Amino acid sequence: EENVRQREEIERRKREYLEEQRYACGERLYPIVFAKYPEHASRITGMFLEMAVSDLLYLLEYPVALDEKIDEARRILLEYEKPIV
Repeated sequence: EENVRQREEIERRKREYLEEQRYACGERLYPIVFAKYPEHASRITGMFLEMAVSDLLYLLEYPVALDEKIDEARRILLEYEKPIV
């Protein structure tokens, strides 16, 4: 039983750590996205925060990849916002 509690505590701490990392990534991503597409910055950043933390860290490390991903997210948003005729 002690082993189970220890494993649960480790898993809880791991989830908390990942959420802290995700929040920190969001704090860094938002101004970058805002500089390019201020009208979509919140939604694009929110889309990014659905990604794995490792992917977010990669994007923050490689600006060209981040720029491409920002453009891709904007295209998706614009496509989604198009009225269906």
